[in-house]
Amino acid sequence: MFSLIKIEWLKIKKYPAFWWMLAIVTLTYPGTNMMFYYIYSKSINGKEVANNVAKMLLGNPFAFPETWHTVAFLSSVFIIIPSNSNNYF
Repeated sequence: MFSLIKIEWLKIKKYPAFWWMLAIVTLTYPGTNMMFYYIYSKSINGKEVANNVAKMLLGNPFAFPETWHTVAFLSSVFIIIPSNSNNYF
């Protein structure tokens, strides 16, 4: 098993598209989650009724242990969007 992984590594380590895709994923997953956290924190802060309703309905999806579900969901949305974009071109 380890030898198969080593062979695959030898194939992809010089492949530039692999490194570009790895860099994009490494930057966009935390970026997507931070963007939604920023939007969430701006929507619940304030004294308006809508802010209180949003806080009541959403709870705190970025507090433990719910943060694992939130991050997994937002990351899965990021995977679906690029995979479906090829169907439209």
